[in-house]
Amino acid sequence: MDNKLPVALPKQPKRSVPCCCALRENGFYGKCNGPPKYLQWAAEDKLVARNHEEFGCKLPDTTRSVFLMVFSPDGKRIASTHGNHNVYVTDLTDGKNVMTLTGHPRTPWCIAFHPSSNQILASGCLGGQVRVWDLHGGSEIWTAESHTVIASLAFHPVDRVLVIASYNELHFWDWSQQKPFAKCSTENEKEKVRYIAFDQLGHKLITGIANAPHAHSQWDRVSAPQPPPQAPQMEHERRITICYRYMVEQYEQLVQRYFDISRRGALAATTVSSNFIESQLPM
Repeated sequence: MDNKLPVALPKQPKRSVPCCCALRENGFYGKCNGPPKYLQWAAEDKLVARNHEEFGCKLPDTTRSVFLMVFSPDGKRIASTHGNHNVYVTDLTDGKNVMTLTGHPRTPWCIAFHPSSNQILASGCLGGQVRVWDLHGGSEIWTAESHTVIASLAFHPVDRVLVIASYNELHFWDWSQQKPFAKCSTENEKEKVRYIAFDQLGHKLITGIANAPHAHSQWDRVSAPQPPPQAPQMEHERRITICYRYMVEQYEQLVQRYFDISRRGALAATTVSSNFIESQLPM
């Protein structure tokens, strides 16, 4: 009997990253083809053991406990809150304090840089006061009516809006105006808003609520006063913002179409490859 030579299967071509992601998403990859566990452990040990450059930041002698620290968008400065009610801005190139922001009646409990500006900084304190600082000079102030703790702050990445979490309420403030233009609250006063954050595009607002019931909490939407008529310059900025949002939406739709096409192509390629292999196998 003649010995039959084994049939040489065709070599699978290398797939692109989108193709691999689409196949994995649809369950065609049963296991991850990433590096073995011991390589991951070795990489982690190497990262931990690496010699990191450390340097101290010199703060004023009157500084008390440090509560929070945030980086500026360009990573060249940090802002920190302290028990002496001050906010210190430190330059990381030399570690020196370049600015001391004073005026809060109590300890600043939250702090945030504007995501697209290194000169705009917001802080909220235990006494219910919110300040938006222009690091070139000056600040805008708003205080909650009941002086409740300001638990969290979040700048909208595009619009001139600062969202403020205080007790069980959210306030939406254009800091060029004296007070917030909108407010909403949880249905129950015990459901306190502890954390807020926007997504990168500003389409969604994430909230962390304490004492929330198992069911989704309903929001009591209070009718907000309408903002005053906008000046021509502000109207021009509003139109630019609308155009920007439209471009972002078009981009997201293109990305979604790309992934849909890639997924269909990956599925078709997998089906053809499977049929070819089955046809080449000996009966």
